[in-house]
Amino acid sequence: MKVSPRTAALTIVLLSLSAAIHAPALASTRWDVPGDGPGQMRSPVAIALTGDRVYVADFDNDRIQVFTRSGQALLNWGATGSDPGQLRGPAGVAIGVDGSVFVTDHYNHRIQRFTPEGTYVASWSAGGDDAAPFGIAVDRSGRIYVTDLEAGRVSVWSVDGSPLATWGARGHGRGEMDEPLGIAVDGQGDVFVADHGNDRVQRFSSDGTWLGEWGMAGADEVRLVGPMGLAVGGDGSVYASDLAGDLVRRFTRGGDLVAMSRVADASREFPALGLALDAGGDVYLADARRQQIVRVPSTQIMSPVAIPTAFAMMPVAQPLGRGPITLDFAIPGPGTVGAEVFSIDGRRVHTVPGATCDAGGYRITWDAVTDEGHRAPVGVYFVRAHFDDGVRRITRSGRVVVLR
Repeated sequence: MKVSPRTAALTIVLLSLSAAIHAPALASTRWDVPGDGPGQMRSPVAIALTGDRVYVADFDNDRIQVFTRSGQALLNWGATGSDPGQLRGPAGVAIGVDGSVFVTDHYNHRIQRFTPEGTYVASWSAGGDDAAPFGIAVDRSGRIYVTDLEAGRVSVWSVDGSPLATWGARGHGRGEMDEPLGIAVDGQGDVFVADHGNDRVQRFSSDGTWLGEWGMAGADEVRLVGPMGLAVGGDGSVYASDLAGDLVRRFTRGGDLVAMSRVADASREFPALGLALDAGGDVYLADARRQQIVRVPSTQIMSPVAIPTAFAMMPVAQPLGRGPITLDFAIPGPGTVGAEVFSIDGRRVHTVPGATCDAGGYRITWDAVTDEGHRAPVGVYFVRAHFDDGVRRITRSGRVVVLR
């Protein structure tokens, strides 16, 4: 990878691709010819699909490459430089509603627009020389969403490059981000961001309103370690890749884990920086470390997550003093779940009303504010959670700590 002093965060992310977790193999199709020639790649980091075409951001070769879904090279464009149509570190690629190809030109701090055949159309600054555009997605209305790796924010643009909105800041709290990488938009307009440095996925409305998060705490299967690639399936499910290598997880849009798979070569492991889905549900992964694209048929990758046999509250793994406190639960079947928070002297300070839930995982978030609207004082608090399936009521207890 090329190294830029200003974008040390990106260098750390890409170097961390060597720290994956080994996993067993499943059959897949891959094309992996490292090099500089047509059809060869150096650090592919993002993928976008439309029809039979697969568009790949070939980061170190400063170009976009186009393949068929079976891996046959069709065309490529781009050259190292800063003139219109040239690229310096293409990090994200997305397809517009009219077929236009949008590219985040990372080291040139801009976004470029091309025709499907690679003809340059337009470009605009992503926010000045300090901008570090990375992930990119386009919604059904044509709005373009871009993550800024350094600033920890999302910017929204019209198809002609007019700024529409910006939200987020670098940090660890609700709505803040640390090295946001992948981004995806679902059919209802909700925006999902791979908050890589905070080990979570955050969900926003199209105007930037914070709607939730998952990944920071919970059971091992739910916990994310440096999420990177995101994609939304036809049923609204959110697919995520992270530093766990070949492990791909599928969540509901609310963050409940519903399926997971391991898709790497049995003798190797790779974290996928880029992730995309085709219309049939096949998964495409960009392996920047081994310069390859991997295609895994949908019938081979998604196995349902085991249904919990008992109601349980998971150990609280929320970093102390950082943002809201999250409580994760294992739910054995349909019912309602709620909770109460008590101070150490037994006073009830916060109540979470019972809400309906299905079997699997469930999350409750407490922002350390009392029912009266005051900040909860520093100290230890006890949580009493309850699950009611209409036949029985089960209670579980835990402990959390509020710090400043």
